[in-house]
Amino acid sequence: MRFAVICFALIFGLSASAAAHGRPPYVERIAFDPNDPDRIVLQFSFGLVVTEDGGASWAWICGAAYGIDAGWEDPDITITGDGSTLIGTFTTAVRAAADLCTFEQPGGSIADTEVIDLAADPHDPDVVWALTTRGGGETELLQRTTDGGVVTPPPTGCGCSAAGGDGGGLFALAFAAVIARLLRRRT
Repeated sequence: MRFAVICFALIFGLSASAAAHGRPPYVERIAFDPNDPDRIVLQFSFGLVVTEDGGASWAWICGAAYGIDAGWEDPDITITGDGSTLIGTFTTAVRAAADLCTFEQPGGSIADTEVIDLAADPHDPDVVWALTTRGGGETELLQRTTDGGVVTPPPTGCGCSAAGGDGGGLFALAFAAVIARLLRRRT
């Protein structure tokens, strides 16, 4: 089943025959529901595409529904333990209910920040890590929520300066490697 989803993503990712919002369609990210193997959410160039039946049918959620400009913004996504989808945007995180019809912004320190990367802890999907910045060369912060993104507590204090460029990609990779090592130690 996951093979079919990946094939779907590749087919749409390589297709350039249609252009919505001035861009060809493609899949940027794939998120699997930790509690429902038939539920998959794709971050697509036009918004989100979701299946609840293992890929037999798909529904589209327009990016404007959760506050992004799908013409140029490709947010990161992850699915939490209760089935909610967290969407990291250029201005905050958005928490979508499992039905992807209700969207809300979490409270706390993640408000008014650019979310560079999101990752659910593979051992506890209600623990979500977010790499954020306020932009303009400010410090990038690694933030964590333990309630599936309902409220984001103050930053953990793990910050890095983005000197010498925006540094987002490098720091995201560095933090991902550190987090992966920490999680491997827990198992």
